[in-house]
Amino acid sequence: SGHGGAALAGPFTAAQRGGLLTMEPVREARMLRLLWEVEKEEAYVQSRATRLASAVLGSEVEGSLHWLLTRHLRPPLATSVSAGVSYSFSDSSLFSVAVSLTPEGLARHEEVSELVYGAIHLLRETAAAAPSGGGGLPPHVRAERATMARLAFEFADEAEPLGVVKALASRMHTPGLAPSQILSRPYSWPDEARAHPAPLRELLEL
Repeated sequence: SGHGGAALAGPFTAAQRGGLLTMEPVREARMLRLLWEVEKEEAYVQSRATRLASAVLGSEVEGSLHWLLTRHLRPPLATSVSAGVSYSFSDSSLFSVAVSLTPEGLARHEEVSELVYGAIHLLRETAAAAPSGGGGLPPHVRAERATMARLAFEFADEAEPLGVVKALASRMHTPGLAPSQILSRPYSWPDEARAHPAPLRELLEL
């Protein structure tokens, strides 16, 4: 669906937004993927709003969407939940929540969709009530993600050279990116003083 009712010049026409597309896989697969057209990925680089939303919506802790669908409900409706930017275009991007369904979950996929929207609504309310400093979430959540990102950068596994070169070359075209940030940019997080909740609230107008 569209982003907060705004008309984005993305890959979908107005008629294609808000629709349901079903596919019959060649091999057995039960996947529910909800896609929303949002601003281009660069719009969230400073705030890390997409990273925060992905971390919370894909979390496996008790009380999370994953916990609800895989462990709390009986029978379980899913085996896994993930979230994040799935596709990035020059003028927009697609944020998605992907749910691997159980046979029961497939039969009740509309209910699963409602629970996903419920989780997003709850996260949006949290962001709306949040003060500056946590990026729209309790400060400890943002701090945890920043720490994990720093550790991931410092202890990153050796990567395939061609992929690294392509990523760095693409990153060099990022406006305002200092040479010293080219390597660490995907892992960097804004200072708490700059972590304003507005970008996360805007992202969650799905």
